[in-house]
Amino acid sequence: MTRVKAALEAKANISKNLSTSINQIFKRTQGVQMLRDGWYALCQSHLNGQISQKKFEESLDNLIAEGVGLIQSELDNRKAIAPKEQEVALAREENEADRLKIKLKELENEKIKLEKEAESD
Repeated sequence: MTRVKAALEAKANISKNLSTSINQIFKRTQGVQMLRDGWYALCQSHLNGQISQKKFEESLDNLIAEGVGLIQSELDNRKAIAPKEQEVALAREENEADRLKIKLKELENEKIKLEKEAESD
């Protein structure tokens, strides 16, 4: 029973690591966060009657202009540091993928072994 439990725990750990890796792919920038929060607040204020249609449209235009400017500067900054970060991230992901492949192979071998043991019982 301990082998089955170990195999299940290892499989759960692989799933957890894969999920964590996928979640780290997308990181919300300040510009994206500002637009998201600003759009929500403006829409909510307009729908609640706190601001007029004209004020809503003006504020939305200003928010978009500010957000686009901030996102553009974030992209420019990323371009300056991206090649090194991409190299490091790629190496890290390749190492993690190799580690997960090895763990998966171990689990497959353990499964085969447990199946053979079950057949002989």
